[in-house]
Amino acid sequence: MKASDTVRTKALDVETTDASHLSLASNFAIKPWELSLDAIKIAKDARIESFDNVQFLCNGKNSNIYKAKSGSEFVIIKKLAPDRATDERCRDEFKFEVEFLARASACESIVQVLQCGEDVDDKKNKAQVPAPFIVLECLNGGSMTYMLTKKRGLRCRPFASNLELYNYMVALASALNFCHFEFNPRVHVLHRDVKPDNIAFTEGGKLKLIDFGLSICIRRCKDVTEQYDMTGETGSLRYMAPEVIMRKPYNYTADVFSFGIVAWEMCTGVVPHAGQKREKFIENVVDKGLRPGLLTDPYGQKIVQPDSVKQMLQGCWAASAAERWSMDKVLNALIAIRDEEAAKPPSHCVCV
Repeated sequence: MKASDTVRTKALDVETTDASHLSLASNFAIKPWELSLDAIKIAKDARIESFDNVQFLCNGKNSNIYKAKSGSEFVIIKKLAPDRATDERCRDEFKFEVEFLARASACESIVQVLQCGEDVDDKKNKAQVPAPFIVLECLNGGSMTYMLTKKRGLRCRPFASNLELYNYMVALASALNFCHFEFNPRVHVLHRDVKPDNIAFTEGGKLKLIDFGLSICIRRCKDVTEQYDMTGETGSLRYMAPEVIMRKPYNYTADVFSFGIVAWEMCTGVVPHAGQKREKFIENVVDKGLRPGLLTDPYGQKIVQPDSVKQMLQGCWAASAAERWSMDKVLNALIAIRDEEAAKPPSHCVCV
């Protein structure tokens, strides 16, 4: 593995969203708590001081992330940053995340919410408004970004075997299929920021989709051609669908495009579109319709994957949303690919 494999162009990784977040006020947007769905019962009056060993981990775009102990278990606390506590949009996003996750517990590949509350003792924001926080299961296995960039043998891919790779692909596809088609028959939930940073693992290696802060719940589309005029440039540019980049109407297939780019990165361990500036990236991806290579990676190493995987990737990142595969089609294809791989004798390293 070359050191340059992990080089990223920061401009393509910055999470963006229009501050007006017009989609939340649109007639096609539906709040999860307005649906007739059973939510798991979680404590909604949690207090920060009730947790032990609260340690700051990092800052998100609008939140602060902490690790803490609840009894004998470690948890993650995601708290709205003090300077965002008076921002109605940010508070809505926080409420969306906790209410969606409380209703998504049936999907094992989505992070589990445990509690929520407001930090009533927080005096750091000027308006003295308590900052809301949510308590999530602790994922000690690291992120997909870590998995893809950690040191490995020369000419080896990120995962020990194709079977391990396909199992993780199936888990991620299951999470997105749940959001798009299984959460509720009336709606689609769009994640809108599918990327390696938002995929994490339990200590035992189970994959979890995380960070639903940019997600939206929309009225179920009549067909794949029905699109809504939602906030453009939402998510991270490197994994963003062309229609989202260009601020055109879009639907749940934007997540499918992002999945395809992430899946290619999982196959190769190479950052897609590495070293490209924003303008060149848009020219290549949107105007020219260029996609990551399927025969060799940017360093000339052969991509050893069956045609069925490559066809799936092409189906995910088609330029036209109407021509993209749906997430349930992707999931079914991956299950078949995984089952076929499982029937083969085991191999030890996915190498070129």
